[in-house]
Amino acid sequence: GENVRSVYAEGWLLIHYAANNKERGAQMKKYLADINANVPYSEAAKAFGDLDQLDRELQQYVSKSIPMISLSFKPIDTGPIQVRKATPAEIALYKPDLKLNIGVLKRDFGSFANEVRAQAAPFPNDPYALRVLTETEATAGNLDQAQAANAKWLTVAPNDPLAIMYRGRLATMKLGKEKVPASDPRWQAARADILAANKAAPNNPFVKSNLYDSFTDAGVLPPEYAQVALFQALKAVPHDDDLRFQVAADYEKRGFIADAITIIKPSAVTIRPDGELKPGELERKKKRDEQRKKEYAMQGEDVNRETAREFYDRLVAKQG
Repeated sequence: GENVRSVYAEGWLLIHYAANNKERGAQMKKYLADINANVPYSEAAKAFGDLDQLDRELQQYVSKSIPMISLSFKPIDTGPIQVRKATPAEIALYKPDLKLNIGVLKRDFGSFANEVRAQAAPFPNDPYALRVLTETEATAGNLDQAQAANAKWLTVAPNDPLAIMYRGRLATMKLGKEKVPASDPRWQAARADILAANKAAPNNPFVKSNLYDSFTDAGVLPPEYAQVALFQALKAVPHDDDLRFQVAADYEKRGFIADAITIIKPSAVTIRPDGELKPGELERKKKRDEQRKKEYAMQGEDVNRETAREFYDRLVAKQG
C-alpha cells in the first residue's frame, strides 16, 4: 500500500550496498540463490544474519556520500525528430485508447463501448478512430459491430497491417463462437489475413499473439510456426505476464516441463505463496480474489486460472 515506494527505495539501497560491500554481496548472492530454489523469503533472509544490524548499516551507508562513477558518452546523432500536432480524432480518443491498453473491467464493457461509439462518431473516415472503435467492440464481445468498424477501417486504410490482422482475427473469433469445426476451410481463409499482417509487420508482437490465438479459437493446439510467433511476441514484450503465462502453458501442453518452468519463473517468484501469508493477509487475499471473479475481471482475463506462483509450484511438482 502506502509503503510501496519505501520498500522499492530500500530494496534499491540494499542492492547498491551489496554491490559495494564484498561480505554483503556474498550474502545477497546466497539470498537470491535460496529464493530461486523456492526457499521461503523469511528463511532466505537469514543469509544476512542480524537484520537489525543490516538495517543500521544501510542507514549509515545512505547518510554518507554514495560512491558514484562518472561515465562519459560520445555524442549520438539522433537525426531529426519529427513532431506533429495530434489530429482531432486522436485528441478525442486517446483516453479510451490508453484504457484499452491498460485493460477494461468486464463490468464496464457496455458503458465503455457506448462512450467510445459517441466519441468516434464525428470521425467516420478516420483510421485511428476506426481502429479504436474496432478494438472496443471486439473487447466488449460485439463481433458484428467490430467487423463493421473494421470494414470501414480497411476502406480508408487498406494496407494497414493491424486492420488486415483484425479482419482475420474477428473472423476466427466468430467461427470459434459458432463452434465451427477446425477442418472448415473458413478457418484457413481467415488466418490468411493474420499471416499477411505478420508478413507486413514482422516485429509487431500483437499480430504474432493473435496468430497463435486464432488456433485456440478453433480449440486446437497451434502448430509450431504459431508457437514460435507467440514466443517471439514474448521476447518483444517480456514484461507482459499474460503472454508469459500463455507461452508456459503452451510448453506444458507439449510436455516441455523444464522450459515451461523457466518461462513462468520470473512471474512466479514475485508472488508470495499462500503458505507464507499471515492468517489476516490470506483472508484479505481470498476476499480480493472472490471480488475480482465476480465483478472486477479485466478484458481477456481468465479469473479462474491459477496464479503464476501456483502454476510454477505445480510444474515443479510435475517435473519431480
